[in-house]
Amino acid sequence: MDPSLLPNPYTSLAFLPPDTATKLEAVRYLFVAVLGAWMWDYFMALREEYRMAKAGVKLSDICYFAARYASGVCLFSGVIFICGPISNCAMMGRVVAGLMAASLPLNSLLFFFRVRAVFYDHPYIVYAFFALWLSTLGTISAPFAVTAANIGPTKVCIDTEVKGYSSAGIVIIGVHDTLVYLAISVKITLNSVGRNASPMEAVRAFFSGKGLGRTSKTLLTSGQMYYLATVGLNIVTMAALLTPTLSPVYQGMFPSPNLALQNAMAARVYRRLKLGLLVDQPSISTGSKSNVISLNAVRRQADDSRNVQHSTISVLPLEETESDSMKKRGYDMRSDMMV
Repeated sequence: MDPSLLPNPYTSLAFLPPDTATKLEAVRYLFVAVLGAWMWDYFMALREEYRMAKAGVKLSDICYFAARYASGVCLFSGVIFICGPISNCAMMGRVVAGLMAASLPLNSLLFFFRVRAVFYDHPYIVYAFFALWLSTLGTISAPFAVTAANIGPTKVCIDTEVKGYSSAGIVIIGVHDTLVYLAISVKITLNSVGRNASPMEAVRAFFSGKGLGRTSKTLLTSGQMYYLATVGLNIVTMAALLTPTLSPVYQGMFPSPNLALQNAMAARVYRRLKLGLLVDQPSISTGSKSNVISLNAVRRQADDSRNVQHSTISVLPLEETESDSMKKRGYDMRSDMMV
């Protein structure tokens, strides 16, 4: 049949094998859904971000907003790449990969601020984690590992090759996030149950939060929820990028939801610490060194004016302050270093 007799002979999917066309359509739906979910998270957080900005912007806040907007631009660009008319798909593919390479380390930088706050009194540990964060800049290899092309004579793009070394940065980020999660969780657990606790008690507290105070348990479980979810999707993304038998269309599918999830969760953790939205309670005197977390919390006043106040959050075990272990140790997390 003469193609000119067809109503739309040059539709992009007509130039692809049926299975590849089906995969491309699935990836399009996923990219649009991921962008929609990220936008929902962004708009839901606007009120808290406004409060953050009104309280005063620090270097860590600049990094926070840079991570948010870089991730948003990357997700938007990915949707344009996969759905919109692009004359030079090869160049656009490198642009999207470059935005991804910039966004992922910025998200991990928010994790570094958290571990810096916990280990502020151990500078060598902070330096080690900063060096580890610098290694996440290995994502710069991404733009050179992705090849895209136009589908036939159309202006629709498709990934034609995704090299295995594109996963290098994601592997390092996965290691970084895992070590941050473990370091913070171990620190909170040991300072809550006591260094003289039995190994089984420490393990039970680490995984279940049993025996921890309200705030310690909140910090522990929130870290588990955010970081483990992020690392889990990192593993899926790494597996896809390192599987040469997988279609390039599917290989290029996972970095986008991985970026969106990491950014949403890292930003949520940062905002909660910045605004003091963790479970807080009055500081309780124990007659010895106070076991508190200092936060610069933003409070709403009765007359709807907002002021920055210094508040304290107690990190106490379920037992009251009479606990002998509490009297023997003090724990101070300098969240003001992070926020």
